[in-house]
Amino acid sequence: MSSIINSFESNSQAANRQPESWTLDHRLLRDVPSPSTQSNNNAPPHVLSFQHLLHLSYVEPDRTYTFVQRPVQSQAPTQQPTATEYTAGPIVQIPKIQTDAHFNMVANSWAQLWTPQRILEVPHGTIYKVRDFTIYIGELHAKRQANVNSPGVVICITTPCGAGDDVDSIPNTQEPLGPDDFADLQSELRGLWKHLTNGMDFGKSEIREFKQIAQDFDGKKDLEQEAVVRMWCEALKVRG
Repeated sequence: MSSIINSFESNSQAANRQPESWTLDHRLLRDVPSPSTQSNNNAPPHVLSFQHLLHLSYVEPDRTYTFVQRPVQSQAPTQQPTATEYTAGPIVQIPKIQTDAHFNMVANSWAQLWTPQRILEVPHGTIYKVRDFTIYIGELHAKRQANVNSPGVVICITTPCGAGDDVDSIPNTQEPLGPDDFADLQSELRGLWKHLTNGMDFGKSEIREFKQIAQDFDGKKDLEQEAVVRMWCEALKVRG
Protein backbone atom coordinates (compact mmCIF):
# COMPACT_ATOMS: atom_id res chain seq x y z
CA MET A 1 0.00 0.00 0.00
CA SER A 2 2.88 2.38 0.70
CA SER A 3 4.04 2.06 -2.92
CA ILE A 4 0.59 3.11 -4.14
CA ILE A 5 0.55 6.15 -1.87
CA ASN A 6 4.07 7.11 -2.94
CA SER A 7 3.06 6.78 -6.59
CA PHE A 8 -0.01 8.95 -6.10
CA GLU A 9 1.94 11.70 -4.39
CA SER A 10 4.82 11.65 -6.89
CA ASN A 11 2.65 11.54 -10.03
CA SER A 12 0.34 14.38 -9.08
CA GLN A 13 1.21 17.52 -7.19
CA ALA A 14 -2.53 18.14 -6.98
CA ALA A 15 -3.13 14.99 -4.91
CA ASN A 16 -3.85 16.49 -1.50
CA ARG A 17 -3.83 14.01 1.35
CA GLN A 18 -6.68 14.70 3.75
CA PRO A 19 -6.22 14.79 7.56
CA GLU A 20 -9.19 12.52 8.23
CA SER A 21 -9.27 8.76 7.61
CA TRP A 22 -12.03 6.35 6.62
CA THR A 23 -13.03 2.90 7.84
CA LEU A 24 -14.76 -0.16 6.44
CA ASP A 25 -16.19 -3.28 8.06
CA HIS A 26 -17.64 -5.99 5.81
CA ARG A 27 -19.10 -9.25 7.12
CA LEU A 28 -20.17 -11.98 4.74
CA LEU A 29 -22.34 -14.99 5.50
CA ARG A 30 -23.44 -17.72 3.10
CA ASP A 31 -26.53 -19.83 3.32
CA VAL A 32 -26.47 -23.45 4.48
CA PRO A 33 -27.90 -26.06 2.06
CA SER A 34 -30.86 -27.96 3.46
CA PRO A 35 -30.19 -31.55 4.67
CA SER A 36 -32.43 -32.90 1.91
CA THR A 37 -30.32 -31.17 -0.74
CA GLN A 38 -27.08 -32.44 0.79
CA SER A 39 -28.30 -36.06 0.94
CA ASN A 40 -29.85 -36.12 -2.53
CA ASN A 41 -27.20 -37.07 -5.07
CA ASN A 42 -29.61 -36.35 -7.92
CA ALA A 43 -30.37 -32.81 -6.77
CA PRO A 44 -28.87 -29.95 -8.80
CA PRO A 45 -25.82 -28.25 -7.24
CA HIS A 46 -26.74 -25.81 -4.53
CA VAL A 47 -26.17 -22.20 -5.57
CA LEU A 48 -25.14 -20.07 -2.61
CA SER A 49 -26.98 -17.04 -1.32
CA PHE A 50 -25.06 -14.37 0.57
CA GLN A 51 -25.88 -12.00 3.41
CA HIS A 52 -23.82 -8.80 3.71
CA LEU A 53 -23.24 -6.43 6.59
CA LEU A 54 -21.31 -3.34 5.53
CA HIS A 55 -20.20 -0.28 7.47
CA LEU A 56 -18.62 2.42 5.32
CA SER A 57 -17.73 5.53 7.30
CA TYR A 58 -17.74 7.97 4.37
CA VAL A 59 -21.29 6.94 3.43
CA GLU A 60 -22.81 6.97 6.94
CA PRO A 61 -20.48 7.00 9.96
CA ASP A 62 -23.11 5.70 12.40
CA ARG A 63 -24.93 3.12 10.25
CA THR A 64 -24.40 -0.43 8.99
CA TYR A 65 -26.18 -1.72 5.91
CA THR A 66 -27.39 -5.29 5.52
CA PHE A 67 -29.02 -7.15 2.64
CA VAL A 68 -29.29 -10.61 1.11
CA GLN A 69 -28.21 -11.64 -2.38
CA ARG A 70 -30.13 -14.61 -3.74
CA PRO A 71 -29.41 -16.26 -7.10
CA VAL A 72 -31.83 -15.63 -9.91
CA GLN A 73 -33.68 -18.80 -10.85
CA SER A 74 -32.13 -20.06 -14.07
CA GLN A 75 -33.51 -22.31 -16.76
CA ALA A 76 -30.24 -24.24 -16.45
CA PRO A 77 -29.95 -25.01 -12.72
CA THR A 78 -26.65 -26.82 -13.13
CA GLN A 79 -24.91 -23.58 -14.14
CA GLN A 80 -23.42 -21.43 -11.38
CA PRO A 81 -24.72 -17.87 -11.85
CA THR A 82 -22.38 -14.94 -12.05
CA ALA A 83 -22.54 -11.94 -9.74
CA THR A 84 -24.83 -10.13 -12.17
CA GLU A 85 -27.36 -12.94 -11.85
CA TYR A 86 -28.03 -12.27 -8.19
CA THR A 87 -31.11 -10.41 -7.07
CA ALA A 88 -30.72 -6.94 -5.58
CA GLY A 89 -32.56 -7.51 -2.31
CA PRO A 90 -33.81 -4.62 -0.17
CA ILE A 91 -31.22 -2.91 2.02
CA VAL A 92 -31.86 -2.39 5.73
CA GLN A 93 -29.96 0.07 7.93
CA ILE A 94 -29.07 -0.67 11.55
CA PRO A 95 -27.09 1.43 14.07
CA LYS A 96 -23.37 0.73 13.80
CA ILE A 97 -23.14 -0.13 17.50
CA GLN A 98 -25.51 -3.05 16.84
CA THR A 99 -23.35 -4.62 14.12
CA ASP A 100 -21.68 -7.20 16.37
CA ALA A 101 -24.97 -8.15 18.03
CA HIS A 102 -26.76 -8.54 14.69
CA PHE A 103 -23.95 -10.58 13.16
CA ASN A 104 -23.72 -12.87 16.19
CA MET A 105 -27.49 -13.35 16.24
CA VAL A 106 -27.54 -14.46 12.61
CA ALA A 107 -24.44 -16.66 12.98
CA ASN A 108 -25.55 -18.32 16.24
CA SER A 109 -29.34 -18.22 16.46
CA TRP A 110 -29.84 -18.92 12.76
CA ALA A 111 -26.87 -21.29 12.34
CA GLN A 112 -28.99 -23.76 10.38
CA LEU A 113 -29.64 -21.06 7.78
CA TRP A 114 -26.46 -18.94 7.67
CA THR A 115 -22.80 -19.56 8.33
CA PRO A 116 -20.08 -16.86 8.52
CA GLN A 117 -17.63 -16.84 5.63
CA ARG A 118 -15.26 -14.09 6.68
CA ILE A 119 -14.87 -10.55 8.01
CA LEU A 120 -12.80 -7.87 6.28
CA GLU A 121 -11.97 -4.41 7.58
CA VAL A 122 -10.07 -1.27 6.70
CA PRO A 123 -9.20 0.23 10.10
CA HIS A 124 -7.40 3.37 8.90
CA GLY A 125 -7.92 4.26 5.26
CA THR A 126 -6.28 7.20 3.47
CA ILE A 127 -8.17 9.92 1.58
CA TYR A 128 -6.89 12.12 -1.24
CA LYS A 129 -8.49 14.99 -3.08
CA VAL A 130 -7.58 15.64 -6.72
CA ARG A 131 -9.63 18.48 -8.19
CA ASP A 132 -13.25 17.27 -7.91
CA PHE A 133 -12.23 13.66 -7.33
CA THR A 134 -12.04 11.94 -3.95
CA ILE A 135 -9.83 8.85 -3.69
CA TYR A 136 -10.19 6.32 -0.87
CA ILE A 137 -7.29 3.90 -0.34
CA GLY A 138 -7.24 1.17 2.27
CA GLU A 139 -5.50 -2.10 3.08
CA LEU A 140 -7.88 -4.94 3.83
CA HIS A 141 -7.39 -6.99 6.99
CA ALA A 142 -8.96 -10.36 7.68
CA LYS A 143 -10.53 -9.80 11.09
CA ARG A 144 -10.30 -12.54 13.74
CA GLN A 145 -7.69 -14.43 11.71
CA ALA A 146 -4.13 -14.28 13.02
CA ASN A 147 -1.03 -14.48 10.82
CA VAL A 148 -2.99 -14.03 7.59
CA ASN A 149 -1.62 -11.87 4.77
CA SER A 150 -3.74 -8.92 3.72
CA PRO A 151 -6.32 -10.00 1.13
CA GLY A 152 -5.48 -6.89 -0.85
CA VAL A 153 -5.79 -3.13 -1.22
CA VAL A 154 -8.98 -1.34 -2.20
CA ILE A 155 -9.07 1.96 -4.07
CA CYS A 156 -12.30 3.84 -4.71
CA ILE A 157 -12.47 6.99 -6.83
CA THR A 158 -15.58 9.12 -6.60
CA THR A 159 -16.70 12.37 -8.18
CA PRO A 160 -19.93 14.36 -8.37
CA CYS A 161 -21.75 13.96 -11.67
CA GLY A 162 -20.48 16.62 -14.02
CA ALA A 163 -17.08 17.09 -12.35
CA GLY A 164 -14.24 18.18 -14.56
CA ASP A 165 -11.97 21.04 -15.55
CA ASP A 166 -14.09 22.22 -18.46
CA VAL A 167 -17.07 24.09 -17.01
CA ASP A 168 -18.83 23.95 -20.38
CA SER A 169 -18.76 20.13 -20.20
CA ILE A 170 -20.76 19.96 -16.95
CA PRO A 171 -24.27 18.65 -17.65
CA ASN A 172 -27.28 20.70 -16.64
CA THR A 173 -28.10 19.35 -13.20
CA GLN A 174 -31.79 20.10 -13.83
CA GLU A 175 -31.86 17.52 -16.63
CA PRO A 176 -31.62 13.73 -16.17
CA LEU A 177 -28.16 12.38 -16.84
CA GLY A 178 -27.88 10.17 -19.89
CA PRO A 179 -25.53 7.34 -20.94
CA ASP A 180 -23.12 9.80 -22.59
CA ASP A 181 -22.77 11.76 -19.34
CA PHE A 182 -21.88 8.64 -17.37
CA ALA A 183 -19.50 7.50 -20.13
CA ASP A 184 -17.70 10.85 -19.92
CA LEU A 185 -17.35 10.51 -16.14
CA GLN A 186 -15.99 7.00 -16.45
CA SER A 187 -13.50 8.21 -19.04
CA GLU A 188 -12.32 10.93 -16.66
CA LEU A 189 -11.93 8.40 -13.85
CA ARG A 190 -9.89 6.08 -16.05
CA GLY A 191 -7.68 8.95 -17.15
CA LEU A 192 -7.03 9.96 -13.55
CA TRP A 193 -6.26 6.37 -12.54
CA LYS A 194 -3.83 5.95 -15.44
CA HIS A 195 -2.07 9.20 -14.51
CA LEU A 196 -1.78 8.43 -10.80
CA THR A 197 -0.47 4.90 -11.36
CA ASN A 198 1.94 5.79 -14.15
CA GLY A 199 5.09 3.72 -13.70
CA MET A 200 3.65 1.65 -10.87
CA ASP A 201 4.51 -2.07 -10.95
CA PHE A 202 1.68 -4.19 -9.59
CA GLY A 203 3.71 -7.37 -10.09
CA LYS A 204 1.55 -10.48 -10.07
CA SER A 205 -1.25 -8.81 -8.17
CA GLU A 206 -4.69 -9.39 -9.63
CA ILE A 207 -6.57 -6.17 -10.32
CA ARG A 208 -10.36 -6.30 -10.39
CA GLU A 209 -12.51 -3.35 -11.35
CA PHE A 210 -16.03 -2.63 -10.16
CA LYS A 211 -18.25 0.27 -11.14
CA GLN A 212 -21.27 1.79 -9.48
CA ILE A 213 -24.49 1.41 -11.41
CA ALA A 214 -24.80 4.18 -14.03
CA GLN A 215 -28.11 5.70 -13.01
CA ASP A 216 -29.45 9.15 -12.25
CA PHE A 217 -30.97 9.05 -8.74
CA ASP A 218 -32.52 12.50 -9.07
CA GLY A 219 -30.81 13.73 -5.90
CA LYS A 220 -32.26 10.98 -3.69
CA LYS A 221 -29.51 10.43 -1.15
CA ASP A 222 -30.77 7.07 0.11
CA LEU A 223 -30.76 5.55 -3.38
CA GLU A 224 -27.27 6.90 -4.06
CA GLN A 225 -26.01 5.40 -0.79
CA GLU A 226 -27.57 2.03 -1.57
CA ALA A 227 -25.88 1.95 -4.98
CA VAL A 228 -22.51 2.59 -3.29
CA VAL A 229 -23.20 -0.17 -0.74
CA ARG A 230 -24.07 -2.71 -3.45
CA MET A 231 -20.92 -1.88 -5.41
CA TRP A 232 -18.69 -2.35 -2.36
CA CYS A 233 -20.37 -5.61 -1.31
CA GLU A 234 -20.02 -7.05 -4.79
CA ALA A 235 -16.34 -6.12 -4.86
CA LEU A 236 -15.63 -7.52 -1.42
CA LYS A 237 -17.60 -10.73 -1.98
CA VAL A 238 -15.07 -11.95 -4.53
CA ARG A 239 -12.34 -11.81 -1.87
CA GLY A 240 -14.05 -14.72 -0.11
